[in-house]
Amino acid sequence: MGLFMVKRSDKKYAFEAYIARRMFNGMPLRSYDVDDVLRYDDPINSLIDNPKTGFANFCREKYMLAVHPMMEMSFFRNLDQRMLILSGRHPRTPFYQIFARMAKWVWILQGIATSIDPTAQMFSVHRGSEFSDVYLEPVQEEGVAVSKGEQSNFKVEFMVMPGFRIGSTLVKSRAYLSETKHPAGT
Repeated sequence: MGLFMVKRSDKKYAFEAYIARRMFNGMPLRSYDVDDVLRYDDPINSLIDNPKTGFANFCREKYMLAVHPMMEMSFFRNLDQRMLILSGRHPRTPFYQIFARMAKWVWILQGIATSIDPTAQMFSVHRGSEFSDVYLEPVQEEGVAVSKGEQSNFKVEFMVMPGFRIGSTLVKSRAYLSETKHPAGT
């Protein structure tokens, strides 16, 4: 069964979902000090000043997991950035700066979630799950609409971003939805 996309421009959600899966892959929520990263406005400065920290290792591991060599070759026509990162350095390229900013917030979330609430949880939704506005937020700009005489069932095509429960705060999972319409009364 292939991936269903309402609009061609919706492919961006599939890419965002791919990156999120890689960034949150194997990410246990555990408490640790994030002050060394929060001290810097630019995470690249943190990486350059502290190249042996957990955050630096996290960035290196996640870059290797998220940016496949073929993807990097397609983007930049070389693997120079990958080689720098593998050698323990962190380039100031626009692409890597964006990556490092994203990694910073994933790292901080991972480090502080259980400090706030020891029972903090990350949750995901699976393809085919029914839409629930309690736990899910659709990524499509158009709202969820129901035509007269039809009952709509929205299903998850794929999760774009996991959700989180930290204390009494629920951050909804973001998902790409598809709609199955049924005539009224069926």
